[in-house]
Formats: sequence, C-alpha cells, structure tokens
Amino acid sequence: MGFTSSMFSSLIGILAVSEIISITIQLIFILFEIYIIIKIFDKARQPIWLAIIPIVNRATLLKIANMSPWWAILTIFSIICNFIKLPLIALIVSILELIIFGIVINVKLAKSFDYSLLFAIGMMIFPWVFYSILAFGDSKYIGTKEQRENFDNVFKLKGKKNSDYVPKSDFFRD
Repeated sequence: MGFTSSMFSSLIGILAVSEIISITIQLIFILFEIYIIIKIFDKARQPIWLAIIPIVNRATLLKIANMSPWWAILTIFSIICNFIKLPLIALIVSILELIIFGIVINVKLAKSFDYSLLFAIGMMIFPWVFYSILAFGDSKYIGTKEQRENFDNVFKLKGKKNSDYVPKSDFFRD
C-alpha cells in the first residue's frame, strides 16, 4: 500500500488547520499579555499605549519598579548581538537580562504594589497567574519607599517650624 495523493492532501490539510489553531492560540496569549501590561500601567498611572511598543514597555516597567529605564538598553544590546551573530556576548547579555528582568524587576515590582518577596517569587515561577493578580486584583500601586517619601515631602513645610516657612510667590505675603 503506497502513499496516495489523497492521503498527502489530507495530511497537508490537517497540518494547515493545526498551524492555524496554533497561531490563533499564540495570538490570544500575546493579546492577553498586552492587556495585563496595559492594566498594570493603568494602575501605575502610566500611559497605556506604551505597553504596545516592545522596548518601551520594558523601560516603562522599569520606571514603575523605580529602576533606571537605561536598563532597557540591555535588551536592545541583546537583540543586536543576536542579529550580528555574536553568540558568546549575546549569551552573557541574555543571562544578565534574565537576572535583571527575571529577578530584580519582579522583586521591585512586587514591592511597588505592596507585596512580599514570596509574591515576587510567584511572579517568577507563575508569571501569568501573579501578573494577572497585579492587573485584575485589588492591588494598588503605592510606589517604592523613596517615591512615597518624595510624595510626603511635597506636603511638608520647608522650614523646621511654621514660622520659618517663607512662600516663594508674592500671593501669600502681606
């Protein structure tokens, strides 16, 4: 019994349908991931359109976690090293990127939403679940300790006591 043309066309049809299903599922996951990032950006009062641009969304996520957005250059450098075929440098940069984005940013992001180190470990192991908790749960963006202190200092008077405070505008002067 040989391989006939009808069997071949059936096989091609099955492969095409399975490929379409696979692409559809991947597209659904990508759109859901973008929606999660949009919700996190919205809670952190960042422009939600930044979630769609690949490198910019990492830089914004770094900003939310109170890290320098310059760390996103590591991602760009990794892409360039892979593009120009520098495998050893790309491997080293990818490991650094994994450490920074896989560990440090998850810990700082969890603290920015007032969660513990255990939650950050959960973000590393089950990102779909724990990022969904950040996006759709009751979690509120509180920022980091430094951001909260800077926010509190805005409302404090500059001097040591109320009589030491001299406003800069003439509106409050007699």
